[in-house]
Amino acid sequence: MIRSFAEPDTPVSDASRRRLLALGATGLAVGLAGCLSLGAVTRSSSEGRTLPLDGASSLSVHNLNGAIGVTSWDGDGVDLTVTKRATDDAALGRARVDAAVTDGVLAVRTTDTSRGTQQRATVDLDLRVSEDLPVALLETRNGDVDVEGVVGDLRAVTQNGNARVRDVDGYVTLESANGNVEATGCRGVDGARTANGDVDVELASLRRDVAFDSGNGNVVLRLDPDLSADYRAESGVGRVRVVDLDATDRVDERRSASGRPGTGGPVLTATTGNGDVELRSR
Repeated sequence: MIRSFAEPDTPVSDASRRRLLALGATGLAVGLAGCLSLGAVTRSSSEGRTLPLDGASSLSVHNLNGAIGVTSWDGDGVDLTVTKRATDDAALGRARVDAAVTDGVLAVRTTDTSRGTQQRATVDLDLRVSEDLPVALLETRNGDVDVEGVVGDLRAVTQNGNARVRDVDGYVTLESANGNVEATGCRGVDGARTANGDVDVELASLRRDVAFDSGNGNVVLRLDPDLSADYRAESGVGRVRVVDLDATDRVDERRSASGRPGTGGPVLTATTGNGDVELRSR
C-alpha cells in the first residue's frame, strides 16, 4: 500500500538555510543546481503522519533536495513529518513523498516531476522510528543526514551536506561528496568517507577491514582503549599524529604511521589527500 502526502499551503515563516561549498584547490564556489535561494522561498507546507509497519523488518529513506532527520520513539510504526518549501504552489505540488512496504522494507521516497528550468521544492523529512525497527539506508542528494538513537546497520549518504550519526546500536557507514561525516557512540563503524570535508569518528569496535578517507579535509579517529586492530595512516599534504594510543610495532613519520593496538586485528586505514590525520585513544 502506497501512502502519499498532500500539500496544504501556508505562508512561509522561516527561510531555509543554504550552504555554499568551496572546492579548495580551485577556489571556485559551487552552487547546488535546482536548489532554492533564501529570498525565493514564498510558500511552504507541513504534514505529519504515522506510518504502520505492515510487516516491515527495516526502514529506508530516499530524499532528493532536502534534509533527513531520524530519531527513535516508543510509539508504534514510524512518525513522519514532511516539510516542503518552494517559490510557488506549482513547485510544491510537483514534489511528492510516498511510503510503501516492499520485500519487508518500509521505503519512504521523495519524487519531483519538475523538468528543465522549473524550480524544485526543498523537502525535509523528519522521522521518529519505533525502537525495534532497524534503519538500513538514509540518502539524499542535497541536504544533511542526522541520525540519533536508532538500531540497525545503516548507511547515511548525502551528495551535498553533512552526515552525522550518534548513539546507533549497529555498525554504520557514512558517505558525503561535499560535507563532513561524524559518528559518535555507535556500536561500530564500517567506514566513512568524504571528498570535501572532515571525517570525525569515535570507534568502539571493528568487524572487518575499514577505511576512513577524505579528499580535502582532516581525519580524526578516537579509538576505544580495548580495541584490537592494525592501523595505517597517511596524509598527502599534512601531518599524521598518533596521540595517547598504546600500540606495538609503531612506525611514526610526519606523513604516515602504522601500529597495532591490542593484539591486532582488522586493518583500519585512515587517509587524506589534503589535511591532517589524527589517531587517539578516546
